[in-house]
Amino acid sequence: MKKKVLETVTGSGSAQCAEDGDTRKAMHEAQAKGFRIGRPVRIGAVMGMIIGYNIAGGGPYCGAKFPLLVQTPFGTAKCSLAEISLV
Repeated sequence: MKKKVLETVTGSGSAQCAEDGDTRKAMHEAQAKGFRIGRPVRIGAVMGMIIGYNIAGGGPYCGAKFPLLVQTPFGTAKCSLAEISLV
């Protein structure tokens, strides 16, 4: 299995999120690839379930970069498409 690199984001400032439409585009891309609410996913070795979409327009975890909200045994994670896989 190919390893995926996780992006580390510091919470000390606002990430450069693009325009408002980019969050919507990221959500539509995720849905088109099968990442829909209720689907089981894996973040590395950790199992989770998609519980929603991140609509944040700014901050360190903006929706354009991290469009998926995933519930795991460790809590809720905001994920990019590169970090997770469908089960």
